[in-house]
Amino acid sequence: MGDAHRTGRSSRQAGITMMEFLIAAVIGVIISGVLIMMWINIGRSSAMTVSHAEARDFARSGIARLSREVRDAEALPGYVAVLEAGPTSIVVTTTFNRSGADVETTKPRVVRYWYDPTLPADQRRLYRDLYPDGVTDDWASYAYERRDVIIPHLLNVESTPAFTYTYIDGDGDRMPGTDDPPVLTVTDPDDRARILLVSIHVLVDLDPDRAPNPMEISTQAQLRNQRVLY
Repeated sequence: MGDAHRTGRSSRQAGITMMEFLIAAVIGVIISGVLIMMWINIGRSSAMTVSHAEARDFARSGIARLSREVRDAEALPGYVAVLEAGPTSIVVTTTFNRSGADVETTKPRVVRYWYDPTLPADQRRLYRDLYPDGVTDDWASYAYERRDVIIPHLLNVESTPAFTYTYIDGDGDRMPGTDDPPVLTVTDPDDRARILLVSIHVLVDLDPDRAPNPMEISTQAQLRNQRVLY
């Protein structure tokens, strides 16, 4: 009888029931699902981080080029270095990044930076247009040689202009004054010849496929080189 009792107890301890197996399987599935979701989220987070970093670098490189070209603007004979100064576009003549730029007789090229604030956000771009040498009269009617996208996902609208200006007016006063709003447009050629600073302020969408994730870039370009070639 003692042997039978011991044998029965050993049989019960030797295996697991179907219920125990099902519970273990369910726990295993749950743990596997959690691990898979964690792996997916880590992958998404890593991809988003890389995407954001690339968008930041691309935008910063574009704005750095814009500010350098504006800073090194030079006038063609009979013109001023800044051909157009508006809130959504700026046009300058410059020898920046051009072969022979250090030679006095090298003529500047017309470069235009612009965007259309009325377009939907997913279509709004900051462009750089490069025009033929020496085009100043009715330059806007000429076909561009190359159009580059400087910022592919621009969030600036009419209430957040990308370009504002500081200049000296005909009376020798600095514009805008201390209590004045920013200057958005400089139309008079004499005033454009006295532009001191171009303030650049852009909003870049780092995550265009989801809710807007704006990055702000602000800088200033001081025109230092408005010499006229004769």
